[in-house]
Amino acid sequence: MSRKKLILSNSNAIQNNINLDNAFTLFEKRCKLKGLTDVTIHTYYLRYKRFSNWLFEQEITCANEITEDIFVDFMLHLKEQDLSDSTVANYVRHLRTIIYFYQEKGIIPQSFKIQNVKINEIKINEKVKETYTDEEIQKLLFLKVKPNKDNFVEYKNYCIVNTFCDTGMRVSSLANLKISDLDFENNLITLRHTKSKKVQILVMSRSLATLLSEYLSYRQGEDDDILFLSQ
Repeated sequence: MSRKKLILSNSNAIQNNINLDNAFTLFEKRCKLKGLTDVTIHTYYLRYKRFSNWLFEQEITCANEITEDIFVDFMLHLKEQDLSDSTVANYVRHLRTIIYFYQEKGIIPQSFKIQNVKINEIKINEKVKETYTDEEIQKLLFLKVKPNKDNFVEYKNYCIVNTFCDTGMRVSSLANLKISDLDFENNLITLRHTKSKKVQILVMSRSLATLLSEYLSYRQGEDDDILFLSQ
């Protein structure tokens, strides 16, 4: 029994002194197991990398050396880099998730009250995002002049811009849109590739439905084909 306890004790010591990169590798594996997208995992990596580079400058190499004071100092460091308040809050949000995982694995002690570092303590001065004017949208849509179908690339781009303006879907969703995802009977578009990984249903306007129907009559293709070919 004493031998077993000794082995467990040594194992915990190794876990507690795990270096920064090895600790993050464990977090990456958890993200993949949960089915997070590559984009989301890469975002976590970028946040971690900036944090770890700063930690190395402070001569901190092991994850269990991270304390609440150190975390707050990093936040102040970010604000000194002329990053926007919303960007700093985004760093806090991602790094808190990583630290919660470290605590769950016993890498960082529970005495680090990460919940005390509140995102709402960071003053965020919201900026009103500029939107396209009607004139700019018309320019995007070639002044409402539908391109000649003989120039397929220009015609396809015209249809793509109209789809964006009509639905507001993400680029990744549009790039993975298949012909079978269009329901012209009910004027609906099914998005199967979304950030949340949940299927979304969008409504097509009559004008967009007409345009895409014309596009498909010219483009042809099978139901399982990507709607907007890259070439």
